[in-house]
Amino acid sequence: MDLTALTGRVRLAKNQRDTPPPPGGSKPLLLLDQYLTDDDWRLVRETVWALRREHGDTFALYTENALAVMLIDILASCDSAPALSQVANEIAALAEDEGPWLISTPLANITTAEPLTRLAEGVFLWRAHLGTAWLDERFSEPEDDSALTVRQTLGTHPRRSTRWLRLPGARRLDMARGASILSVEKGSPALAHAHATAKAQYAMAVWAVLHPPEEWHLLPDLASWGPQPHIQTREPYEKLSPGRGPSGRGSSAGMIREWSPYDAPPADLLRVPFEAMEARDRRCAQSLLSSSLALFQASRGSRHQLSERLRYLGVSIEALAEKRPGEAGAFPRWQRVAERHGVWDELEARGYRKEDITDIQRRLKTARDVATHGADAVLIDLGYPVSATRALQGRRTAAGEDLAFSSLHADLSPLIFAVRFVLRELLDQARSRDWDECAFEAEFAPT
Repeated sequence: MDLTALTGRVRLAKNQRDTPPPPGGSKPLLLLDQYLTDDDWRLVRETVWALRREHGDTFALYTENALAVMLIDILASCDSAPALSQVANEIAALAEDEGPWLISTPLANITTAEPLTRLAEGVFLWRAHLGTAWLDERFSEPEDDSALTVRQTLGTHPRRSTRWLRLPGARRLDMARGASILSVEKGSPALAHAHATAKAQYAMAVWAVLHPPEEWHLLPDLASWGPQPHIQTREPYEKLSPGRGPSGRGSSAGMIREWSPYDAPPADLLRVPFEAMEARDRRCAQSLLSSSLALFQASRGSRHQLSERLRYLGVSIEALAEKRPGEAGAFPRWQRVAERHGVWDELEARGYRKEDITDIQRRLKTARDVATHGADAVLIDLGYPVSATRALQGRRTAAGEDLAFSSLHADLSPLIFAVRFVLRELLDQARSRDWDECAFEAEFAPT
């Protein structure tokens, strides 16, 4: 790709930036990229995507926006238009000098038994400052000596996450942050943050499998945005009687419930997802981590529609039971591993008959396909007509009553339980067998 035109545009922008203000006048201090026009940015984007096509290994080192800014800076330093390969080489050289970075990823709605827990090499779960003394006095007495341990271990003194945030006007806001995960990440800052965030998400998902929250306790969450919700409300309602005053019949006074934070599991369980991530080159670890995250999302009924939860649950089963990339047959493998670990007996003990369990899986598999591929996925959330007949592939059909909201909502809980049960068993076994691929694959073999 010829970079002559773009180099000229960048040089013009640089001249505009460097031109001094008129005598007695002023000019705003702007970054170089802020002098580029919309047409200039179109050329920048074309060049960045040329890097993606022709130098994919370099493109993978940074985010698209970071590459755009680096491209502008490189062209601004050139006396003549460079070749695209020269730009790629300079970007790759810059990447070698990046990092490592110590990233703090805050978690909300979580309580920890210990102020500091080592999760892996260079990874810690660090309890947040829970009090407000630091708001009144910057150098107040620390709540514990965990900061000293972090400094001795990592050789630096990172800022500790705080539950409370100080706002202008002496206001204080409870952000519900209970802890943070400290991790050492490689690469550019943007990718380092993305990787640290992903590790936190997978960690919380596995914790929720191994140590589910108790009743009226929340799942943990990322705390990059806040404050995190923990109060559930239901507005009052009453039966509509046109032309009449409120009768009080069929009415509700509403509800307010405060949910408690998630109690973090013991240290031994806290380390499981990081052991799996350390072994992520093995398919069993990939499978268990991917399935756990999808199940974590399927379990969040407060933020996902029913159709979304069905999709996530389907992803969880398929990620767990896929044998090889692109190979069909995940559902029969799921049936075998579920049978091997006795999950259907567990459901029978909870009042579900075997024929109920078979029907639940059939209905949810059909609903998942509709929710994933159908234009009528919206009807799963807004109400599928019970008298309808839905055509499926292979000349099959589904009754509308099987796709009705209440039917699918009732089916969802037992199958989420089943997937979580099997995941917990497989995580325990994979860890005890050092994430052995052959031992994991044997769990899916016919009995």
